[in-house]
Amino acid sequence: LVRSDFEWLRPLRASVSSIIVFGCWDDGDTERGCREAYVLLRMLEATRAMVVDKEAGYIRNARGWFQDTQARFPELFGACDLKFVASDMTRETDDLPIDCFDLAYCSGVLYFMRSNVGQLQAAINTMARVVRPGGWVVACEDEGLDERFEEAGLERVQSSSDAPEYAYCYRKPLSTRM
Repeated sequence: LVRSDFEWLRPLRASVSSIIVFGCWDDGDTERGCREAYVLLRMLEATRAMVVDKEAGYIRNARGWFQDTQARFPELFGACDLKFVASDMTRETDDLPIDCFDLAYCSGVLYFMRSNVGQLQAAINTMARVVRPGGWVVACEDEGLDERFEEAGLERVQSSSDAPEYAYCYRKPLSTRM
């Protein structure tokens, strides 16, 4: 996982200061641990991020890696606010703030829910719920999920030409209240 893997998201830099990343995959393997949130924070120059995974052990590992890295290399993360939350994105919970983030991101997480459409839709609904109006929902997943994102009330956005072919880029509509 390197910064260039996310270069296609660089145009979002001006509109993203807070990020939520679902799925951290940090089972203690130093090669594979939760790195997406850190790369996104740095590349998008965001100031706040939340990492969410339903596995409390993964969250502990990710938090530990971050704390160790921040202590050794404080210049890498500066004054960013990074929180780690053990929570299941397929269930409504008070652990995740509503309309709060500029970007909700996941990669390879929804794949594991494909056999249960209810869980899959609930997870995408959660991603839509936590982003502010006008915020971005980006998922790097297998094909065939457009209908699920649209059912969550999100609007598809044409992604850049260098985006992975399996990237879903959506926005939460701005409020139309008067």
